[in-house]
Amino acid sequence: MNPGNSPQVLLLTPMFNGRDGISLVSRVAADALVAHGLPVNVYSLCKEPYTEVPAGIKLWTAENSSIKFVAKVASGALGFGSPNVRVLAMHVHLAGTALPLVWRGAKLSIFLHGIEVWKPLRVQERMALNAASAVLANSDYTVQRFGETNRDLRDLPVDVSPLGIAPLEGPVAGPRLKSGRFALIVGRMVGGQRYKGHDELLELWPAVLNQFPDFSLVIAGDGPYRPRLQEKAAALGLQDSVHFTGLVSDEELQRLYRDCEFFVMPSTGEGFGLVYLEAMRARKACIGAPGAAASVIEDGRTGIIADPRRKDELLGALLALIDQPLRTLQMGNAGYERFVNNFTADRFGKTLRAALQLDQLEGTKCAE
Repeated sequence: MNPGNSPQVLLLTPMFNGRDGISLVSRVAADALVAHGLPVNVYSLCKEPYTEVPAGIKLWTAENSSIKFVAKVASGALGFGSPNVRVLAMHVHLAGTALPLVWRGAKLSIFLHGIEVWKPLRVQERMALNAASAVLANSDYTVQRFGETNRDLRDLPVDVSPLGIAPLEGPVAGPRLKSGRFALIVGRMVGGQRYKGHDELLELWPAVLNQFPDFSLVIAGDGPYRPRLQEKAAALGLQDSVHFTGLVSDEELQRLYRDCEFFVMPSTGEGFGLVYLEAMRARKACIGAPGAAASVIEDGRTGIIADPRRKDELLGALLALIDQPLRTLQMGNAGYERFVNNFTADRFGKTLRAALQLDQLEGTKCAE
């Protein structure tokens, strides 16, 4: 570890190299801090699928051991405890482990993503939030629901830092993975994430086929609930019109975004929704649910906000985009402009650096 007076950033995350949203945000955050000229030490709770990381980032993993993670962070207080140190906890459940660092002078920032803070928090998590120098969230919607559930913390100052992803480096190459016209949904299929809208789309798809019999739904992703959804699709007679890809590579996913007519994820449990940005980056219109998606999707301009609890409303949104391909294309182009202007990784990095007050660290210099 570096001497206590050297500018340092310690990033605590459930996982760094995973394909989940928090892993992606953690990588974008680390890249932004490295671009600021700061070395970043990443402590990951979960076993990493691979350990290769960009220059300027050191990755350590607890290999799924909470005890090892707590011990590692506690031991870090000896090397990182200093006013010149920033600790960024990318999940509130990990933030309490940073309290020994805070007691030795480090400044703690905590990032709120959504569902993990939409329930009553534990004592240690509350202590960490009250001890933090900065609390950040991905959307106003996340802040609102956080305050509604934890009313004693609703006056806690929270900086909203909308997420961002990197633009594509060039045109997406490769053959189509699915022929014909199709809509795309991307997301994990697990019990705790049934809110993403897979069931609602399957239940509505027979009505879609009544008007557009050749239009398909592609479901990308995997998880323990995939067999249940496949059985449901079969019971509805959708074997030929709903296609489950399973886990796909990043390259294959980009081809699916490229070739779909539009993206749909009527999720009621997102704090932000990075997949909407991925679709907008690919110039695709989006259908999302009221809530966080409404801060990303401009209803009627870059897509449609439709309540999945009102089946006629969601069905109407689906049919409108299928029936009006020119309008759908125009929405996709408007979505791309909105992505470039508001949701790039560079823009997120600048917002993050400002919230963390990195200019106060001695010896740092902002990247040009």
